[in-house]
Amino acid sequence: MISQVALNPGAIGYEVLWNTIRFNDKGKVKALLIDGYSPENPEHLISLKYPFYRVYNLTVWEGTGVENQHAKKLADFLLQQTKNLPEEHNIVLRHF
Repeated sequence: MISQVALNPGAIGYEVLWNTIRFNDKGKVKALLIDGYSPENPEHLISLKYPFYRVYNLTVWEGTGVENQHAKKLADFLLQQTKNLPEEHNIVLRHF
């Protein structure tokens, strides 16, 4: 997708920012501002002002009879590991 968009000046594609950096040898593409909001600004993503993003969900249930300590331990571990990812991954954490 990156190479096809790079080859066609009027084309628009959808890709996470990290992949545009990671696969920059496929061609030069740039992120689009939408209504002045940038996908490179985490606050624009968290506030839903920038509408396009890739979501990965981790869910654990809490309460009598539904808790699973193994699931919670896994979710805690994965959340902790996101702190070790390079900045170019643009990981935005949002807890509900």
